[in-house]
Amino acid sequence: MVKDKAETKDYSTLYLDDRVLGNPALAMDLVTKELTRMAEMGQEMMAVAKDAFMEGDLKKIQKVNQLEDWLDYLQVEITKYLSKMLSNGSLTELQGDRLAGLMHITHDIERIGDHCQNIAEFAQTKEDRKFSFSKEAIFEITKAFTLLNSMVDDSINALKSRNTYLANKVLSKEYEVDKMELDLRGKHIERLNNGSCDHEAGIIFIELIHNIERIADHCNNIAEAVIEDSTIKGAAFE
Repeated sequence: MVKDKAETKDYSTLYLDDRVLGNPALAMDLVTKELTRMAEMGQEMMAVAKDAFMEGDLKKIQKVNQLEDWLDYLQVEITKYLSKMLSNGSLTELQGDRLAGLMHITHDIERIGDHCQNIAEFAQTKEDRKFSFSKEAIFEITKAFTLLNSMVDDSINALKSRNTYLANKVLSKEYEVDKMELDLRGKHIERLNNGSCDHEAGIIFIELIHNIERIADHCNNIAEAVIEDSTIKGAAFE
C-alpha cells in the first residue's frame, strides 16, 4: 500500500496514499515519512546554499532554486493530504492535535527552504559586487553552518524515529545558536570599527547569520512538535 521508495526526477510524493485516508494513524505515519523526505531535501538545500556562498558557484545557486521548487511542491501536496484527512471528519481529538502538529512541521520545513534561498541570493550579490570577507569572518560562517547542520540533522532524525532525546538535543542547541548570533554581531561591529571589514559586505554577513539563526528556530519548532507528538501518542494509550 506504500509507494516504491525509488526517487524520481519528476515532482511526486513517495508515501502519500489516498487509499489509507480512512485509517488516520497509518495516514499520518505516511505523512511523517514524506515530511522526513522533505526535511532531507531542506538539509541538502542548506548544504548547497552554504557552498554557493563560500565558493561563489553560480550553478549551486541554481540548484538551490530547483530544490526550493521541490519543497514548495511537497508543502502543497502534504497540506492537501492532511486537509483530506481533516475533511473526512473521523479524527479523534488526539489525532486532530497530531494532524495540527504535522501541518506546523510542513510549514517549518518550507520556511527553512526560504531562508536557504535567501542565502543563495546573498551568494549571488557577493559575486556580483565582488565582495570579500576576512579570514575571521569566513571561519565564523563555517562554524555557524557546522552547528546548524548538527541541529538540522538531529531534528530530521528526531522526526524520522519520533526520538525525543534527539528532539531535546535540538532544543538545547537553539540557545547555542542564539548566543552565537549575538557574539558574531559583536565581533562584526568590532571589525567595522577598526576598518577590517567593508560596510556593504558586512550587511550581507549580518543577514547571513540572521538567516542561519532563523533556520535554527524552525528546527526548534520541529523538535517541539516531535515532543508534543510523543506526548499525544502516549496519551492515546493511557
